[in-house]
Amino acid sequence: MVKDYFISVRIINLLLLSTLFWGVMLQNYSNEFFFCLDHIFLFASIISTASAGYLINNYYDLKSDEINGKLLFNKSSNYFKKGYILQLVLSFFFLFISNLFGGWFLFNLFIHVLLLLYSLKLQHFPLLGNLIVALLCVMVILIPILLSNQYFDFFNFNGQENITLIFAVFSFIITLKREVIKDIEDYKGDKETGSHTLPLILGISSTKVYIYIIFLVELFYMYLCFRETIYELKFNLFYLFQLGIILYTIYKVFISSEYTEFKTISSLIKLQFLLAGIALYIL
Repeated sequence: MVKDYFISVRIINLLLLSTLFWGVMLQNYSNEFFFCLDHIFLFASIISTASAGYLINNYYDLKSDEINGKLLFNKSSNYFKKGYILQLVLSFFFLFISNLFGGWFLFNLFIHVLLLLYSLKLQHFPLLGNLIVALLCVMVILIPILLSNQYFDFFNFNGQENITLIFAVFSFIITLKREVIKDIEDYKGDKETGSHTLPLILGISSTKVYIYIIFLVELFYMYLCFRETIYELKFNLFYLFQLGIILYTIYKVFISSEYTEFKTISSLIKLQFLLAGIALYIL
């Protein structure tokens, strides 16, 4: 039962999220900003909120997941509904026992409403659902930056000086392209349930063109960052590893034509994300 619940809340994704959050926190610790118990409570609230998002998404996607062969176990919709309510309550409970100000309650409420609307309706619109997921991912990275009162300078491409914000931009781009690729992967189920995702509107071939555009944006942004740290070996190695995965992923997208072939590509992008997250502890 515990194993099924971990699968329901996407435990691997939560571990990746944890790696990102604490990696960014580590980058922002200084004499003025240091670890405290409230950071643990805030992190627990974030994980509970993410779990609630996955559970409510499972609840509304039961039919689609069944068609796409993504049902890893047989659970009723009531199972996901109860799990969602539990995680919803926990996310506010952790904030309640902390000393964080009330703004975090409102922020958490906003995220829950957005996740509910996404699962209920917004995920079925072209690009909109993809953008929402990418923005939610970036929010997790920006939270530690907000806690440290760091100035947001999105035009500083020097990794030595601005690694967390650079990583936030990369996270947005990586998540956006993975969400579009997942839409191709879920083509059959989305079609049967009446979704209007990009692959269903444009077709797989045209959607691949859109994915190539995202890759070009990612490569251009990487070039801007590389140019600012060209003499820093550790950053050069980081960009080299990322470039290798990106180029191989582009090749896989190019040779793939059936929606069933895009599962491997989605896993490749998740690997890219993981390696970038680990780099936060090294750079």
